[in-house]
Amino acid sequence: MKTLILMYMILFALPMRCKNPQVEAANLQEWLLFKQAAEITIRNNEVHIADLKAENVYLGKAFDISYQKKVGKVAQQNKEVRERITNFQIEKNVFLTFKHQMKADMKVLAKTLNQLTLANQQK
Repeated sequence: MKTLILMYMILFALPMRCKNPQVEAANLQEWLLFKQAAEITIRNNEVHIADLKAENVYLGKAFDISYQKKVGKVAQQNKEVRERITNFQIEKNVFLTFKHQMKADMKVLAKTLNQLTLANQQK
C-alpha cells in the first residue's frame, strides 16, 4: 500500500523533466528500486546499531565513552541518510548524482559498523 501511495505521489506530485513517458516510467522504477534497497539497508543498520548497544549491556562490558560516541555517530549518520532518502525530490538529472552519493555514504556506514563490531568483539 505504501508503495502504491509513493508511486502515485511521484507520478503526479513530483515533476519529471522528461517528455517521453517510457523514460519517465524507467526513471520512476529505478528510483523506487533504489529507495526500497536503501530503506532495507537503513533498517539493517538500525538493527546492527541496536545490537552493538545491547551486546555491551548484556555482556556487562563497560560502555566506554569513545565507543559510545562512535556508535552514536554512526546512528546519527544512519538517521541522516534516512532523512535524505525520505526528502529527496526526484529529477532525472539530479537522481544519478544523488544515487552515487547515497551509495558511497552507505558503504562508509557499513564499513564503520563492521569496524565497530570487530572492536566490540575484541573487548
